[in-house]
Amino acid sequence: MAVLPANAQFPPQGLIDNLRAQTGIAGLYAVRLGDRFDAGVDPRSCPRPPCATSSPPYAPPASARPPS
Repeated sequence: MAVLPANAQFPPQGLIDNLRAQTGIAGLYAVRLGDRFDAGVDPRSCPRPPCATSSPPYAPPASARPPS
C-alpha cells in the first residue's frame, strides 16, 4: 500500500507499474494518490485470469466528489 501526494513526482499514468519496477516486488498494489485510489496486480504474481495488469487511474463518480 502506498499513500502519495498528488503532484508531478507521481503521475497517475503507469503509477502502479512504476512502483513495482522501483520496488522490485511483484504483487498486489493499492495506491492512494491525493484524493484518488487505485489498485493493480503484477501479472507475474497471478499469471492467469482473472488477474490482470494495472487498471487505469480511478476517478470517483461526480456524485462522490466534494464540491470545488
